[in-house]
Amino acid sequence: MSNKPARRELGFVLAVACAGLVAVLVVAFAPWYPAEHAPSAGSGIEQQIVRLIGGGDGSTTLTR
Repeated sequence: MSNKPARRELGFVLAVACAGLVAVLVVAFAPWYPAEHAPSAGSGIEQQIVRLIGGGDGSTTLTR
């Protein structure tokens, strides 16, 4: 004979664990920047490189 309350409790624990895992994955993979500040699809790779290697004082150095 199966113990129905124990199986019901196990189902509840598994459901809560899965919901927690989903919540953690959503937070982990959510973008941490506002959508309007994301580089647009039309911006070239050179502009993105300049943004990445720009100095703290606003100056940039780009070597080719």
